[in-house]
Amino acid sequence: MCILLATAVTGLSACGEGEDLHKEELLRIIAATRPLAHEFVYVDSPNTGTELRVVGLVEDAFRFKARLSVNGTPVKEEVAVDDALGVRFLDPGKIGLFVDEKKAGEGAKPLKTADGKPLPSAIEALQAGRWVVDPTGAPSLVRRADIKRLEGEDPVLDALTVLDYVTRIVEANGAVRYNKDALEPTYKPKEDRFPKPSQGAEVKRYDVPLRRFPKASDQGGTNVVIVPGVENFRKLAVFVKDGRIIEVREDIDVASRMDDLRRNFDVETQFTVEQAVNAINDVRKSKGEDVFRPRKMQFQLVFSSTDTVGLPGPEESLEGPLSFLRFRGADVPKRSTSGGATTTTAPAPDGATGGHTIPTTVAP
Repeated sequence: MCILLATAVTGLSACGEGEDLHKEELLRIIAATRPLAHEFVYVDSPNTGTELRVVGLVEDAFRFKARLSVNGTPVKEEVAVDDALGVRFLDPGKIGLFVDEKKAGEGAKPLKTADGKPLPSAIEALQAGRWVVDPTGAPSLVRRADIKRLEGEDPVLDALTVLDYVTRIVEANGAVRYNKDALEPTYKPKEDRFPKPSQGAEVKRYDVPLRRFPKASDQGGTNVVIVPGVENFRKLAVFVKDGRIIEVREDIDVASRMDDLRRNFDVETQFTVEQAVNAINDVRKSKGEDVFRPRKMQFQLVFSSTDTVGLPGPEESLEGPLSFLRFRGADVPKRSTSGGATTTTAPAPDGATGGHTIPTTVAP
């Protein structure tokens, strides 16, 4: 399959007529939603069967709290205030999944108090279920070209940057407002699994069109290999009410395009979705392009929260480096120019932070 795909040479077409019809309108709505304080629930369900769920609160661009669960089991909590970041693992056995192997030694260094008394290392404190606060550890919520991060590698950052993720997709592919009576719907009705607002409903839906599927017969430059990418499989719907986004749903659906894949690349043998994705990604990696994974994603927002975000106090936390955790630590760009962190109320036990329990569900 990989060899067959590697023989394909194609140039993807530009957006078709009508694809940009509501693009600017949706981008304005995203921009209006971004600065609003909100609670959120983010669910990433890849085809592997592992459900990644992040629930939390964004107070503003420099303050958030979030809790990550994997298959229903709480794994870790994070609280960021300006440049400072607090992390606690509710399942210490999962710490290794988040450690940057190149920096693992930084977390094992013994710490000391101001008067020289020994303290546990940062990794030991996390293994004991304690909060560790890094005064300069808050992650950047702006995607950087020099830091490679694919969706799924850091579910917390994925959840916190959904609106930027959607912005990039809409800018590249356009958007069309959903119309149940459209003669040419954005997605085939039998493959459209998103909620369908009725005409005149308060909730509006915007769809990002699929890009034209490449064919082996398409010709481009010599030795140029272009295989299908995520834009050929992604269905993405954005739901809007009262001029702000209340939900985003995504379905990176390879299964429904298997016939297109076989036909367009003249493949007679049978192969699974996993084999097809692996073959496509092998070619993309050989070209230095991003790989992708089939998944379903749902992101819901509510704007009624008046809660505030605060770091845990010194009586329940240890100050130490968090740079051994991927995409965290002092080597990430500063999030503000305030020169330090601001501490308000400390998170309470058992997933409640700042006097408010992080929600487990959000009504659509």
